[in-house]
Amino acid sequence: MATGTSPRERILETASRLFYEQGYHLTGINQIIEEADVAKATFYSHFSTKQELGLAWLQRCRADFAEFAKSILNSQLPPLEKILRFFEQDKEAFSENYRGCPFLNVASEIPVFDEPMRQEVLAHKQNVLEEITRLVARYASSRVAPLKTPPEDTAKTIYLLSEAAIAQAQVFGGTWPFKAARDAALKALE
Repeated sequence: MATGTSPRERILETASRLFYEQGYHLTGINQIIEEADVAKATFYSHFSTKQELGLAWLQRCRADFAEFAKSILNSQLPPLEKILRFFEQDKEAFSENYRGCPFLNVASEIPVFDEPMRQEVLAHKQNVLEEITRLVARYASSRVAPLKTPPEDTAKTIYLLSEAAIAQAQVFGGTWPFKAARDAALKALE
């Protein structure tokens, strides 16, 4: 842990790493407390439950995505390149320990839709679709010829390609799904 970080931050950083690497259900509070080097009372003074900590983790992941999306929207890239940047970002995130999308992982661990963490997953995925829809609409309006399908439908296709690439990169342990999905996205954007 970085020196000078607050106990709350150490707890959240440790939980973020462990939830992503091991999964939410397999990560215990005692392991988080030990690896964050905090007292049990300190943990509970910041997070009353594991679910509250899990929610804070997902909210941090959402904030990171919002920054990424904002950087794309505000970039000087051409409209098409802004869309394709989603595939490049995911490919760049790939590593030996790649576990895919933390939100999809949580959705597979928490099947009940009205659970707060599952609602956070839904809110994030809706936000991703909205950002892609916004980018596709901008791209469509920059073209001389219309897209083959309505921009909203094209955006849903791009979203599904991106999600599938993330999941399959985790399954196969390689980056080829990102290239395949990017190539299919290019065809959808003709």
